[in-house]
Amino acid sequence: MTRLRRLFSVGHAIAAVAVLAALYAAWANVMPEGGTGSNVVLGLLVAIAGFWFAVTALGPEIDDALAPKDKRILMRRRRAAFDFARELQKEAKRQKKNRKTKLTSDVFARVAVAVAELDKAAAGEIDVDVAIKSAEGLVNEVFPTQKESAFAQARSLGVAFAVAIALRTFAVAPFQIPSGSMIPTLLIGDHLFVWRATYGLQIPSENGLGRLSTLLSFLPQKPFYFVRWSTPSPGDVVVFEAPPWVGTNAGEDWIKRVIAGPGQSVKFEGAVLTVDGRRYEQATPAGVVGVDAEGFPLGELTSYDDYSEGANQWVVDHGNHKMETLIERDGTPHPHSVYNDMPPRTSQWPVMGAPPNLTGLRCTDEACTVEDGYVFVMGDNRDNSSDGRMWGAVPIDNIKGKAVFIWVSVDGSKNSVKAGKFTLPRFRWDRLGQIIR
Repeated sequence: MTRLRRLFSVGHAIAAVAVLAALYAAWANVMPEGGTGSNVVLGLLVAIAGFWFAVTALGPEIDDALAPKDKRILMRRRRAAFDFARELQKEAKRQKKNRKTKLTSDVFARVAVAVAELDKAAAGEIDVDVAIKSAEGLVNEVFPTQKESAFAQARSLGVAFAVAIALRTFAVAPFQIPSGSMIPTLLIGDHLFVWRATYGLQIPSENGLGRLSTLLSFLPQKPFYFVRWSTPSPGDVVVFEAPPWVGTNAGEDWIKRVIAGPGQSVKFEGAVLTVDGRRYEQATPAGVVGVDAEGFPLGELTSYDDYSEGANQWVVDHGNHKMETLIERDGTPHPHSVYNDMPPRTSQWPVMGAPPNLTGLRCTDEACTVEDGYVFVMGDNRDNSSDGRMWGAVPIDNIKGKAVFIWVSVDGSKNSVKAGKFTLPRFRWDRLGQIIR
């Protein structure tokens, strides 16, 4: 029994058809056409893994059911020989990498012979019972402690789980863009990685680890940094836990751009940001500086796809694309793209005569000053973003890290594959690996 024959038997073929039919029927309910494409990558990985394990598990059972009764036992013994050969091969490979192994080259040669004999038995060339018995004797002789105890296996799983939690908490975490508030910098369906250790080491809140939070109910209600070595700088694109004062979506992970840090004053005038009295100049994507007939900075009228959560459908929207140059605290210019509506929906903030009362900000008619321990954030899609102008500043302790790069991007507004109910959204391959600035 070769590997190809084992994987492409009649039973495996029947199992593959049945599993594909089940996945096809379930896909439309899990990944409806026209959605944002969120979790489609996870869905594909789960579907591929489920297909493999289901087919490899069901295939041999179907082969047994189709075979005459007098041949079933022999078929099972040959499969056992094949699986035994793979396990023995794997253990030998592990021992070769182990610097403390006591096995000699002669032992490894004997193992190679046993593996070859088991493969011959699986293929029906020699007696299967003789090959298995011989291999078992070799294992008992040279691998007396081959099988781990249940405790050792549980310990290994526990260590792996702890490492995964530590990496996600303190190093790298995935994030996907659910809305259009950061267009054009980030598009709906962008999947990116966040570097958690950008500003320090944070203890997340009970909401801070997503689905894992139910297993970690001992976490505090509010996140905090037990070690912090830097403060978010203007221009940084950060992921943060939405504070309670944002409203109904409090506790969710949001992503925005830092505009001003502690002690800095900020205002929005004529659709242009001013921080500490310095205007963040704007120009067209081609670099042309100036204003239009209404006095607003020049830009380039652009169409883009946005997703209406209320209507559950994609819509074509329009924005005035401009290049804005933020100034970091050390004076370094930070150019990036922004969109405004035409004309801008918000051209003045704070409003004269009605200074807002917002958490983390001290506001007058002239400007709002960011309080210590907070940062002021905005979306790059300025007139289509729920941000600091509406609900206030973000505690630095809520910031989970800085967005680093896009590892895959899914465009749910278009299909790359459509076969009846089975659809796959289009992948934006040009955004693969794009650094977030």
